[in-house]
Amino acid sequence: MKRSGFPCFFVLLLPGLLFNLNCFSQAAIPDLVALNKRSEALRYENPTESAHLALRVIASGKKSPAAATQTAKGWINLTYALVETSRMDSAAICLDTAEKRIMPRKIPELVSNWNVLKGYYLDEKNDIAGALYYYFKGLELCTDPKTRGAIYNNIGVAYRRLKDFDNALKYYELAYAVGMAIGDTVRMAKSLNNTGSIWYNRLQFAKARSYYEQSLRLREGMKDSIGMLSSLNNIAMIYEEEKNYTGALDIHHRMLKNAHERHHPLDIITSTINIGNLELKQHHEAAALQWFNKALVISDSIKRFFYAVQIYQSLSRYYKSTGNYEKALSYLQLAMTQNDSVLQTSSRENAQELEARYQNREKEKEIALLNEKNKVTSLEKTNAELELRQKNNTLWLISAIALSILLLAGLLYYRNRAERKHSTELGMMLDEKNVLLKEIHHRVKNNLQLVSSLLSLQSNNSEQEETARLLKVSQDRIHSLALLHEKLYQSEQLKAISFSNYIRELAHYLGDSFNCRERQITITVESADIAADIDQLVPCGLILNELITNSLKYAFPNDGPGEISIRAGINGADCSLHISDNGTGISGQHPPGIGLKLVNGLVRQLKGKIQQLHPATGGTAYLITFPLHLYKQTKTL
Repeated sequence: MKRSGFPCFFVLLLPGLLFNLNCFSQAAIPDLVALNKRSEALRYENPTESAHLALRVIASGKKSPAAATQTAKGWINLTYALVETSRMDSAAICLDTAEKRIMPRKIPELVSNWNVLKGYYLDEKNDIAGALYYYFKGLELCTDPKTRGAIYNNIGVAYRRLKDFDNALKYYELAYAVGMAIGDTVRMAKSLNNTGSIWYNRLQFAKARSYYEQSLRLREGMKDSIGMLSSLNNIAMIYEEEKNYTGALDIHHRMLKNAHERHHPLDIITSTINIGNLELKQHHEAAALQWFNKALVISDSIKRFFYAVQIYQSLSRYYKSTGNYEKALSYLQLAMTQNDSVLQTSSRENAQELEARYQNREKEKEIALLNEKNKVTSLEKTNAELELRQKNNTLWLISAIALSILLLAGLLYYRNRAERKHSTELGMMLDEKNVLLKEIHHRVKNNLQLVSSLLSLQSNNSEQEETARLLKVSQDRIHSLALLHEKLYQSEQLKAISFSNYIRELAHYLGDSFNCRERQITITVESADIAADIDQLVPCGLILNELITNSLKYAFPNDGPGEISIRAGINGADCSLHISDNGTGISGQHPPGIGLKLVNGLVRQLKGKIQQLHPATGGTAYLITFPLHLYKQTKTL
């Protein structure tokens, strides 16, 4: 396999390259502007060439104060190219260099561009919350419509990775509106493609395909080969949902060939994983294993944990399909361990960053104190020379006053230093506490997922249908609790989460678990944005799990089309949950069992009420109301 065209030793030779390039005649400002525009245009299509152009800008404008703006843009373009070629350590160095050249000048356009770059870097490092913070800072300073459209798109992508599809759709539509207003066909095509992905995630495949095909037509008109492959990749996912595996494989092989031609490691590994998953779906186990092993080699070479987790999960599915449950569980544990190591590394990096900042502040204070002492000493010498020409007794008086001032300044300084050190230590202790709490929730989630996986393996090996069914029910209940702890360690508050996002992910999991796509059953969720307390989230999650499961198992004996609706809202001081289906009704469903008894017990635990409704349109509905303990947030993004 060819390695990326931007080798790792390239950045190590960066100072020498800059020196050699600087030996050429200094380029005029218009030339630097043209080079930067070309570098930006090639940022994703050919990041290696983009990096070379950026280096030319940096070298040519190095000694010209008039070219400072273009030089700063060169550092921005170089950082983007490094991120695209997975040189994250080198990208971090260039990101800091760009900051030092941009922030002191306080030019809004450059400050905005740097903030968006920082967000993009954090996005690639999987710090989505941090990425959104910098994207919004960049958006606030941005005045160029074309750049605003690009920022809207980045924000939409970040929200989609958080599975907040409502906000993702909102920002994709804003990006499309900007493209329409200024005639930016590239932005319009990207926005249509991304909007299609939202409808794909919402399982509305016909609508998703319509957006993908609109995007493809625009890109064909522009002869945008890279964009066309992106749209085709999404259409391939629709083929996969329609079980047209031959069409999907053809597209992914074309994308893999193009990624090799462009020396783009991230696209290479993505296509490799996709081909392996498609081979596995067609029960071509041997071919699938070869593709997964290829992907694992590439992942190890670029050291990107996100892809390693995907590969381990695919290998776990492979060994499960071949009946090797021991290896399936082993790779599942590897995926979890990879996530754990990332969390621990992040914690260590945060602690080291806090310590480094503290030490830098202390050094700056010591330098300032030495400067002050030097100034005082110089002043004392000058005064002494002047006073020697006068009376000796005046010299002693001034010396005594100067010494007293120095002693007082020293006492005040050391007192202030002690207070600052104490404050810094308290801040570091608080940060450490938050990291530990997140670690606890993360490990609880992992342990619950491990128990869920063990139950899944046991149910697959069970010869008794009733035993397998009971194990599946227990697995779903445990997953609802694991999902809750996952949301808690991702939450800024660590004690409350978004009730809306939790309901949507739980419903999505149960829909996959009961094959809702094939059964043509749709689950819709409407929820107010509620920051619910953990003491109420646990019973709520179990209640929703039982009632949704009950509808999926018994309301549609002959499958769909059918719909299950979940609505959550606030009425005064109470929270209301309305769960309904348009199935066979209570007479056609299974008689009340342990699940409904559990629901009644959990409602009593919430000090609430439950009503069984009989909709005029048929089906079954439940209305649950209980007093809501709203969690008061103390910090916002």
